[in-house]
Amino acid sequence: MKARCAPCLLNRVLFESSLVTKDDEKISYVMANVLKKMADIYSSKKSSAEIATEIHWYAYELLKNKDPYKELKEKSNEIAIQLLPKAEEIIKRSKDKLKAAILCSIAGNSIDFGIAGSASKPEELAIKFEEYIKQGLQHDDVDELKKYLKGRILYFTDNCGEIVFDKLGCKFL
Repeated sequence: MKARCAPCLLNRVLFESSLVTKDDEKISYVMANVLKKMADIYSSKKSSAEIATEIHWYAYELLKNKDPYKELKEKSNEIAIQLLPKAEEIIKRSKDKLKAAILCSIAGNSIDFGIAGSASKPEELAIKFEEYIKQGLQHDDVDELKKYLKGRILYFTDNCGEIVFDKLGCKFL
């Protein structure tokens, strides 16, 4: 776990807590307990992903909420489905359909709730989607990738909403 992971993880817990309650005392209670738990496991041999998973589940337990993101997930799916025709049109007009599908998938994967620099609300994706498409790929290895697209492919999908765009990418893979 890198030092920079700790404040990010704590910000995520704060974000999750604020999704569940507006009660400052409850949020403080969750944060205080999460800080103690994090201090206990921070220097363990666990990876940042393992620690983050443990911390998130602990926060959910303290919040008495199995899925603080439920409403955001539902809204993300709605917005992604609304953007789907736009993404399909971008791909249809493109000379390189795979590259366009990958770009749409990347743009759609900009949703990352509670992470600085990411779309933190589903509505932000609707506003920024075309902007992300216009930016294009910052680093383009699609031609190199095409060399490896023989046989079976295992594709790991991401969060709600984002999976709509991942599905487009899979279609062209």
